[in-house]
Amino acid sequence: MAHFESIHIDLWDVIEHGNYIPLDDQLNEIPRTSWTDAQRQRFLLNSKAWNTLLCALSEEEYTKVHSYRSAKQKWDKLALTYEGSPQVKCNKLNLLTYKYELFTMEDGEDIQAIFGRFQTILIELCCLNRIFVNYDNIDKILRSLSRKWRPQVIPLKTMKNLDSMSIEELIGTLKIQEQELQQDER
Repeated sequence: MAHFESIHIDLWDVIEHGNYIPLDDQLNEIPRTSWTDAQRQRFLLNSKAWNTLLCALSEEEYTKVHSYRSAKQKWDKLALTYEGSPQVKCNKLNLLTYKYELFTMEDGEDIQAIFGRFQTILIELCCLNRIFVNYDNIDKILRSLSRKWRPQVIPLKTMKNLDSMSIEELIGTLKIQEQELQQDER
């Protein structure tokens, strides 16, 4: 989205909403010679959007969408191909939410690895428009840590204001504690 808008402020709108190919009342394409200046500008935006998409597509992806005239039609086809139907998206959302709810630290996993796995789930959920508030994410990470972390988690929960803490701050604090735990084990 940012890339499209960096080219032209209205370019993402072309992808999401517009058929920027001039059509008459019967939805037939108007000949170029009859276009108004506004219609030419809108078509130019469609062409820029299509060109931007084209630059990002592999040859195989291009063959799936080359016959469509508008950038929106091309984008919709790509979205359906890679994201699936609304039912598929709903199922993905349910599975990811379940994965979030059951998230726990795995045996032998370090803080960086658990954070990476957790961030992957959050990003995938965000792509499906499911966002958890920061406090829920921090609480989830703390509850997902193994038993050996309990002596570090309890004071953290009681002493720190978890509402104002970022996940990055939490991970930094946990990394410091992890280093201390590793030092104690030696």
